[in-house]
Amino acid sequence: MTTEYFETNVHVDKEWKLHWKQMPEFTQENKNSFKKITMKFKTKDDYESFSKIIGQDITEKTKSIWHPEQGIVQNKKLRWIVPNEIINPTYPVYIISKGRHSSMFTSRSLSRMKVPHYISVEPQDYDLYDKALDEFQIREYVTLLLLPFSNHGDGPGRARNWCWDHAISIGAKKHWVLDDNIQDFYRLHNNIRVRVDSGVIFKMAEDFVERFSNVPVSGFQYRFFIAPNSAYPAFVKNTRIYSCLLISNDCKHRWRGRYNEDTDLSLRVLKDGDCTIQFNAFLQGKCATQTVGCGNTAEFYHAEGKLDKSKWRDGTLNATGTINKSQMLVDMHPDVCRIVWKYGRWHHFCDYLPFKDIQLKYKEEYATIPDGVNNYGMEWIDNYGE
Repeated sequence: MTTEYFETNVHVDKEWKLHWKQMPEFTQENKNSFKKITMKFKTKDDYESFSKIIGQDITEKTKSIWHPEQGIVQNKKLRWIVPNEIINPTYPVYIISKGRHSSMFTSRSLSRMKVPHYISVEPQDYDLYDKALDEFQIREYVTLLLLPFSNHGDGPGRARNWCWDHAISIGAKKHWVLDDNIQDFYRLHNNIRVRVDSGVIFKMAEDFVERFSNVPVSGFQYRFFIAPNSAYPAFVKNTRIYSCLLISNDCKHRWRGRYNEDTDLSLRVLKDGDCTIQFNAFLQGKCATQTVGCGNTAEFYHAEGKLDKSKWRDGTLNATGTINKSQMLVDMHPDVCRIVWKYGRWHHFCDYLPFKDIQLKYKEEYATIPDGVNNYGMEWIDNYGE
């Protein structure tokens, strides 16, 4: 996957509000600046004088400011909670992890939310992960699954397919599969991204997707792709789903390829005439690609193309290592994908415009949904931890 969002021409369903019935309140408006100006100062004294006049502390490193100064939201104290009740996803949650027992970001986040989940690990990592469960005090919520293979070099798709089979074996109709570098989950509402301290965020997504007969893949948008002061719909249909996916177990497509499995799976679903749903109302705090060690960072992205050290980011991470994964996606889907170099490394570019007219199909039992809001018992607090 890429850290920048280059999939353009994504069709935003302007009628999303017609579908967003009996779901949580969602308001996200444009709150951009009234006016922007560029100011120039001849001397440092002029610059410092201006700072005193407007009553704001600016330095030579300041690139832009708001006037009057905007108050800083103490986001760490904000939470959406469900008091006196535990609401968890209906379907099993799987994390695919390798060599990251010292971080375990996703598992720690889910454990804080009291969400039971599986972590699938390779044999050489099992004891390290088992020990980490006690170090992070998350054993209560984690079941380790031992994968029957290791160091195959084929990417995470094989482990994801194994978890898919595991979900079927326990009788689940769908399953969640998550990357192991997600730091917290968020609700977007009223132009602010606030952490959700409950598994209710997964349950809400499940209930919404359950209404439709043609959505085999859905998931959460990345937090860093959402600008708080910009307008977004509660969800976007017919685009890629990355890193945090809800998958119907009867989906006829499985994971394949060494890289960009998420994009490839999404495109194959769309080419079949089915839909995907990407939630903006519910967000994942995904770490950017190549910012967390081990996993694909060590096995693929840093290892490949490393001879050209001039392309190493910060002298440590290999920026050219992503070229092979981008090329593989272009080879699989040359009709809608191409390669671009941007922000210091290679990325794939996908055009989702050809899929814009695929419509959501309601199941018969959901053909009529009454108007109204269902906040699932969520309450907003601003004193979390006190």
